[in-house]
Amino acid sequence: MSRAVAYRRRGVDGTDQKIIDHVREYGFVTNRTLQRLFDVQVYTARDMLDDLRARQILEKIGDARGGTGVRYGPGPASPR
Repeated sequence: MSRAVAYRRRGVDGTDQKIIDHVREYGFVTNRTLQRLFDVQVYTARDMLDDLRARQILEKIGDARGGTGVRYGPGPASPR
């Protein structure tokens, strides 16, 4: 007996909205910004950014390859 598990796409929640609002106001967000906004560790902030990028709410902007210079701006699926 197998059970099918329905996949439900995650919508925008309060945390996402706070990040989106920050991007609207400042034009970008960084890992450090998320660490300060939500009092989380670098790895948690990275996971938050990865999730938002996977859902195309944010996308990497600029040429920085890593570290403190990496910025993320609105992606194709970012709410307008």
